[in-house]
Amino acid sequence: SMQCSSGETDRKRRQRRRRVVIYETREEHCNAVCRTIRRSPLRDDDWIARHLALFPPGACIVDLGCGFGGMSELLFRRGFNITATDISSAVLEALASRVPGLKNLKLDIEKPLPFPSALFDVVIADLCLHYFEFATTQQIVSEIHRILTPDGLLCARVNSTEDFNYGAGVGREVEPGLYEHDGHYKRFFDRKMV
Repeated sequence: SMQCSSGETDRKRRQRRRRVVIYETREEHCNAVCRTIRRSPLRDDDWIARHLALFPPGACIVDLGCGFGGMSELLFRRGFNITATDISSAVLEALASRVPGLKNLKLDIEKPLPFPSALFDVVIADLCLHYFEFATTQQIVSEIHRILTPDGLLCARVNSTEDFNYGAGVGREVEPGLYEHDGHYKRFFDRKMV
């Protein structure tokens, strides 16, 4: 690492200058992320494509915490009946303008889901279950179970306790698997938790 004239490394200088922003709500945080991250809405990481054969034709799907909506858009364009949801109004507004006709709904998954029981054939939860204490995560999963049809499918992707590239073990451990770092919480799952 390069040394500055004061003997301070570039990395230490950047860390010292880094501004930590604490948001009052998860929605404020998600809206800020939406405004600052610039990436293609349709990223091709194909994790969901590997499971499409399990989806009934024309399946009724909800995408919880859809983020930039790339997966919702992909499934919508493949003819599925999909509802994209997120806590961020900024994300949903951008998605609505990009994909007219795609249903979207602003919701907080910490609260009871505003859907009737047994409505969805498929629930997608792509990296949206890792912000919560374990008891809250269990409540969310119970709500997901409630809105799924009896033969419904939950497609979830979560952070692994072994994924050190994305911060596993970084910060103050609040409870087993849940870490607080710079004012944000992130859970890492092992096979037993899943």
